[in-house]
Amino acid sequence: LVSPYYPFNFGQCTASMVGVCVGDAPRHAGVHEKRRDVGCVWTVSSAECIAVSVLKGGFMAVCQAGLAVKGLMVDDVRSSRSSSSVAALPGIGFIVTGSTISTTFRTVHLLSRACHSLVTALAAVGGDTSLLLIPTPPESSTREYDLDPNTFFAAATEEFASQVER
Repeated sequence: LVSPYYPFNFGQCTASMVGVCVGDAPRHAGVHEKRRDVGCVWTVSSAECIAVSVLKGGFMAVCQAGLAVKGLMVDDVRSSRSSSSVAALPGIGFIVTGSTISTTFRTVHLLSRACHSLVTALAAVGGDTSLLLIPTPPESSTREYDLDPNTFFAAATEEFASQVER
């Protein structure tokens, strides 16, 4: 969605003040057509997300937000088995789906933080990925992480504490 009434915040806009970004409409409609379980489709085109979308090595989880998002990565959101999924659109950014707007927003927020962290880390090591320390997910986690940050970070903290005690 795009507000033609910038600099108003979205909370200050009414439905009639907000328009649809026409360029994304066919992509979003295609996802909704194939995936009836998806309630929200969001394209993320921040500078960091675009940069990560074109990396030959793909997305790398260099922070806890990245670990939460990595479990949702798929090649094509239209054929994913989960309503919450993330797929790279090279040169455009990422497309994120979710069952609700709030779930999708949470994933978009984590993805944005993860991409920012990855771009910053790559810049710090001059692009040499062999110099990055990639964190491992908590052993108790499954492939698809719980997107509730409190639950995920509690599991990660518990796992870290058990590693420190060893």
